[in-house]
Amino acid sequence: MNYNDKNIDFIVFGGGITSDVLSLILNNENKQFYVLDDNKNDTLVNSPRSLALSPSSMNLLNYFEIDFPFEKLNEMRVYESDLSNNKIKSELIFNNEKTLSYVVKYNDLKDSLLKKTRSLKNRLNLENFLSFDLEKNFIKLVMKDGKEIFAKNIIFTQKIDSTLLSQFKLSYKEKNYNQKAIVATLDHKDSHEGVAYQYYDNGKPLALLPLSKSKDLYRSSLIWSLDDYLADDILSNQDLKHVLHEKIGHLYKDINISEGPLSFDLDKFLLKGKTDKRLIFVGDSVRMMHPMAGQAWNQSLRDVSYIADALFESKNLGIDLISTPSFNSFKRIRKIESEGITNSIDFINYIYTLDTSISKGFRRNLMKFVNFVKPINKLLVSEAEGGILRRPSLLLGEKPGSKRI
Repeated sequence: MNYNDKNIDFIVFGGGITSDVLSLILNNENKQFYVLDDNKNDTLVNSPRSLALSPSSMNLLNYFEIDFPFEKLNEMRVYESDLSNNKIKSELIFNNEKTLSYVVKYNDLKDSLLKKTRSLKNRLNLENFLSFDLEKNFIKLVMKDGKEIFAKNIIFTQKIDSTLLSQFKLSYKEKNYNQKAIVATLDHKDSHEGVAYQYYDNGKPLALLPLSKSKDLYRSSLIWSLDDYLADDILSNQDLKHVLHEKIGHLYKDINISEGPLSFDLDKFLLKGKTDKRLIFVGDSVRMMHPMAGQAWNQSLRDVSYIADALFESKNLGIDLISTPSFNSFKRIRKIESEGITNSIDFINYIYTLDTSISKGFRRNLMKFVNFVKPINKLLVSEAEGGILRRPSLLLGEKPGSKRI
């Protein structure tokens, strides 16, 4: 293919599952686009990671007929505890008498998305990328082999490197938690009954998400956030199974680790600064949050659902994407929601790490308040389900542009 002087609609910067969904959206609107990534995303690895998809996220995936195994999460139980002696100090329960979320193995979802998108993507190798030039009427992508592509917009889906940040006059406000998350898939004979658990064990969240059965065994997905040295000690000594029997043996007996464990560093960041509106930032290019609430990819799908409505409006109204009502809502509402949830989760993580009498009283009274004041409880559930300010069409399972502004 001759790339020179090729005028297209979009360049999607980054691979991964957010890029996959964007490919479906752009193809649905008959847009011409290239995906600039490392071309390594099609190689599936045996990852124990899982995702808790909100009902709105499932609506979007169902609209594009993405089929994958999942387990319904009907109740979330949150405890402040000392699991070493099974002492529960405070409790918070979320149960909205309907499915709160759908738990899916990351690789199952990725595999299903690849089947849908493999033939749609025109890929460019990120290793051959040289620069972006922001011209008056177009954005020029220059590759190391001299090829040039001219696009109307770029959508970034992954964290941006320092060179591009400097060029675009942007920055990240970052925080390192000095923590790691241990993730693994657990097999056990006892039924999880569609219930998820999150224990703040001496301030560190240990979450168990229900997974679909395998070989007549119930399964749960573990994500346990610990200080770096504790996580390293558990993994280096290969005694996670023993530690889990001590911590959650009262909940599930005969625990075995069928996948993992793996670990990854925990960080927080938010994108800061103003730049050319033709540069669109979604998902991991905008934010990284602590995984305790399981909201990261749900937030990414909220981003791209606004873009889907904006594409429809652009065509229907005969105006540029960046001038549409939905794009302006995206720039305004998503900034509020995104920063709000990222900072709120950061604050929750902070207050659980404190060991003062004031902090203990505050968090326990807060949990009691949320537990017993049902409107607040339902408000938090509604936000987790897909947002309280606005839900674009795809989050309702409808064709982009169906929901009026």
